Amino acid sequence: MNSRQDQFTNQQQQQMMMQAQAAAQAQAQAAAQAQMQQTQKYMQQGAPASQPPMNNMPQQQPPAKTINQQALPVRAYLDQTVVPLLLDGMSELAKVRPDNPVEWLAAYLLRNNPQRSSQQSQQPQA
Repeated sequence: MNSRQDQFTNQQQQQMMMQAQAAAQAQAQAAAQAQMQQTQKYMQQGAPASQPPMNNMPQQQPPAKTINQQALPVRAYLDQTVVPLLLDGMSELAKVRPDNPVEWLAAYLLRNNPQRSSQQSQQPQA
């Protein structure tokens, strides 16, 4: 009798796990769909019409001085300041495949930071 109860309990536990997994999957799908809708809304309302696709973006240029970056939405700010350089770095990272990719990418970003040259020219030479 005890073995039958154990078997029934195991089946119940398996069913509960399957239900929990299904619920988690449904929640993840709903979150992904909401993110997709938010991205589409942004692209329809806030993205510049002339903006090329992300994978074909040219080398990053320093943002125009007249734009108040503090007033930009988060996505627009990142798209203008970080994303192009980050995509270039990740493309190179995929080609090189170093042993420590995080450190390599950090070094790449620092080496290729377009603001670095303007900051260095403003600092007095010792």
